This record gives sequence, C-alpha cells and structure tokens, in this order.
Amino acid sequence: ESRGRGDVYKRQRYKSAKYTIEHPLRIGATAAGAGPELLEALSAYGLALGEAFQLRDDVLGVFGDPSVTGKPTGDDLREGKRTVLIARAAELTDDAGRSSLFEQLGTYDGIDVVRDLIVESGALAAVEADIARLEAEAEIAMEAKMVDGVIYWDLSEVAAFVPTVAAGWVGFPMAEFMQEMENQGMLDEAVAAMNEQNAGMSGTAMA
Repeated sequence: ESRGRGDVYKRQRYKSAKYTIEHPLRIGATAAGAGPELLEALSAYGLALGEAFQLRDDVLGVFGDPSVTGKPTGDDLREGKRTVLIARAAELTDDAGRSSLFEQLGTYDGIDVVRDLIVESGALAAVEADIARLEAEAEIAMEAKMVDGVIYWDLSEVAAFVPTVAAGWVGFPMAEFMQEMENQGMLDEAVAAMNEQNAGMSGTAMA
C-alpha cells in the first residue's frame, strides 16, 4: 500500500534536487567556463543539498509554524502526500501503526493521529538525521574538490541556509534568470556545453 522509501527518494532526487539546485548550479558554472572537475563537484553538492531541501520542506509541511511556512500545519497530511516522512513511518512502525497510518492519511480528522505516528515511530528523528547527513555530504563534496576559497564559503552558506528555510523560501527567480541568460545569448551556449560535459562523463545529454 505504501510507496517504498527508495521510490520516494528517487522521485525527490530527480524532481526536486536536480531542478532546484543541481541544474541551476551547473548551468551557471558552465556559462562561466567551469571544467569537468568542478561540474562534478557541483553535481554532488547540488544533489545532496536539494534532497536536504525537500526533506526539510516535508518536515515543515507537517510540523512547521504556519506564520513562517505560509501554509496550514499538517497540510501535506490532509492532502495525503506520500513523502519520505510517511515512507519512514510505514517502515518503522508495526502492522497496527501502518494500518492506522494509511487509514488516516489524507483525512482532516487523521492529521493528529498521523503526526503522532511519525514522531512515535522514530520517522521524524530518522529524517532529521538524513537532513544532517545530506548537508554534511554537500560540504564534503566541495571540500574534496578544493574549490576556490571564496566560492566554497558562499556554497557553505547556502548549505547551511537552504534546508532550514525550505518551506518558507520565496525561491530563486529562475524564470527571470533563464530569460536574462537567453537575452544575452548565453543560454544555448551553456546548455550545449553542459550536454557536452555530461556526454563525456556518462554518455547522456541533458534533455
């Protein structure tokens, strides 16, 4: 009945992490003339940070302060979203807990029941540990490549900032950024260069 945690993580990586963090970093770096080593480091950094961002958004969707997040507490539970929190709770609780979880998920009256199950099963603690691990992986990805000190400092600040404010984040104006790159004749060049780098590393091109 539940989606496996692996399936949820895969969707999270390719939908959220790549679009939100990794691809913008790679496009900007490619436009600036970055080489394969830096692009590889940025991918490792961006994917880890993007997953941490989505996990924090999931946590805030269940436990966040509406005055900060801008949406009602428990909204994700009321909508029946199958997030990593839900997959973790289903994995860690017992049969009775799983039955209650999926009976109550997606109902208004079941919000408190599901929220309690997430905490009592250890799912919340497990996801918080995942967020900390992914943030550390993002830091290590940049340290291992010995990126220029100024660039590394800036990305370290992002790594500390993004997971913390995920649900309340207004968001980078990606549409305006991409339009400006296109206006300056840089977008096609950046994407072509990125495709060339990807093909060299994996034999596949960015769609």
